[in-house]
Amino acid sequence: MMVSRNPVAVELAALGELVGQQVRRAVAAVRDPRAKALRRRRRARRALVLRSGAAAVAAAVTAVIGEAPGLEFGEIATGSVAGFALLGSGAAGVRLMQLRRTPLPEAPTPPAPAPPLPPRGSAVRRPLQRLAAAEASLADLLAVLARPRPGGPLLAAEGVRATREAAAGAIASLRRTAESAVAVERALAGAPAGEREALSQGVDGLHRQLEEGTDDVSALVAAAGRAVAAGEAEVPWAELTDATDRLAGLAAALRELARTS
Repeated sequence: MMVSRNPVAVELAALGELVGQQVRRAVAAVRDPRAKALRRRRRARRALVLRSGAAAVAAAVTAVIGEAPGLEFGEIATGSVAGFALLGSGAAGVRLMQLRRTPLPEAPTPPAPAPPLPPRGSAVRRPLQRLAAAEASLADLLAVLARPRPGGPLLAAEGVRATREAAAGAIASLRRTAESAVAVERALAGAPAGEREALSQGVDGLHRQLEEGTDDVSALVAAAGRAVAAGEAEVPWAELTDATDRLAGLAAALRELARTS
């Protein structure tokens, strides 16, 4: 049976990846187009309230000063302030109306939390750690590819959806394969000596499927990363499409294998 090596290094790498994921998600939350649009609305609303309040205060002061006979410098000054504040509040009101009429971008869908890892010593613990890291990275990259920009996003909504669905299907199938491997490992622990060889081979086969499938997911992440790095120039669409198709085929093959086994 294949067993993960260097468990301390693997755990440290997983911890580093977890911290990195949290940092990337915090940065993505700041850069999220929907969050930016909501922040612009809040700023416009605050500007409207402040300028309207300033106009009202200046107008009230002008009215008090204006009760005295004759035109005074203070009356002119406060009246000018009231006029400018009123113009500013009008501009802020128009800005707020424009922002409210603009549809908000769709909120990003965060990936579901990865299920708990099997215990240390399990053959599938390390590939599951790799799989979780690849899933988080892919979600970040697809968010960048789908981000609105002049001339349209780098990847159309249909392409993002197809890639996300193919990856989700493959990852779900791979996690079911890992669950099967863990169940066989548990059976192996208490199996008679004559049965252990067959069970060990079964675990090795499931582990191999999981490793190969995780490599395919990582290949898709790499293709998406190259697409983000390329920007508008020479985006490797064919590579990204091929990796997506491979994952869709992998998910279908794993589902068929699960039905026939």
